[in-house]
Amino acid sequence: MCQTCSGLAIEKSGSITEFGAQLAKQYSDRGSNGFQLNNRSWLEKAEETRNRLDIPEKCPHEPYNNETDRCIFHLTEEERNELGVSQSDVETAFIERIKASSSGNTREKNFINTSFTHLDLRYLDIDTSGNRPIDIRFSDIDGLYLDHTVLYEQLRLDYSTINDIKIDSSELLGGLSAQEAKIGTNEIKIKNNTFNNDLNLQGSSVSSAKINLKNNIFEENCILTNCYFSIQSNKSIVGDKESNITFKGSTFRGNARFRNINIEFSSETTSNIGK
Repeated sequence: MCQTCSGLAIEKSGSITEFGAQLAKQYSDRGSNGFQLNNRSWLEKAEETRNRLDIPEKCPHEPYNNETDRCIFHLTEEERNELGVSQSDVETAFIERIKASSSGNTREKNFINTSFTHLDLRYLDIDTSGNRPIDIRFSDIDGLYLDHTVLYEQLRLDYSTINDIKIDSSELLGGLSAQEAKIGTNEIKIKNNTFNNDLNLQGSSVSSAKINLKNNIFEENCILTNCYFSIQSNKSIVGDKESNITFKGSTFRGNARFRNINIEFSSETTSNIGK
C-alpha cells in the first residue's frame, strides 16, 4: 500500500500533473524591466509557485485503501462511486480531520486540490487544533454552506471554483480568503456575519444575478480589490434598493478596499470603480 496520497504531486511518470499545470499558470517572475521571464519549464514554474504559495509537497492524509493512491478527499468522482464513498462520508471525514490533533509538521487541515460536492458546515462550532488555516485552495466546491457557524481559524479558498456559496449569521474569527477564486451562482449570500479577521476576495471573478453582503460586521479589512463581477441581470448597481451588489447595513471597522472593481452587465458595457 502506498503510504502517501498523491493528490499534491506536480509530476507523475515524468510528466506534469493537472495540479502541476494549475500551479504553473500562477507562476510570476518579472525581471527588472517588468517583462515576464519565460525561460523556465512548466515543471520549474509549478515548483516555484508551490514554494511561493507555501503549498506542501505531500498531502497529510493517507490513501483511502489499497486500491488507490489517493486519500478520501482527493478521490475522483469515478473513484468515489467505485469505492462506495458517499458525500456524507467525505463531509464527516472533513470535520474529523480539521478537529484532529496534529503531529509534528503534519498539516491535518490541508485539503488543497480537492473536490467537494457540498461542504455543509451549518450549525457547527468548529474549534480546530493549532492556528493553521483550513486550507481548501485550488479546489472545486459545488456548494459551501455556513449558517450559525463558528469558525475559529481562517478559511482559505484561494484559486478555487465555487458554484454556490451561502454564509449567514455566522462568526468567522479567522476571516475568509478567496483570492483569485471563481464564484458562480444565482445569488451570492454572505450576510449577517461577523468577520473578526479579513474578508479577502482580491482578484476573484464572480458571476451572479445578485451579490448580497448585507448586515455584516467587518472587524478588520474587507478587500475586493481587482475583483471582476459579471452581473447576470439588468438591475441597477450599488446604491439602489434593488441593487445587484449591496452592503446595506454592514459595518466597516477596518479598511474597505474596493479599488479597481470591474462590473459587467449581461447586456451593458463594463463599469469600473475606484480606478
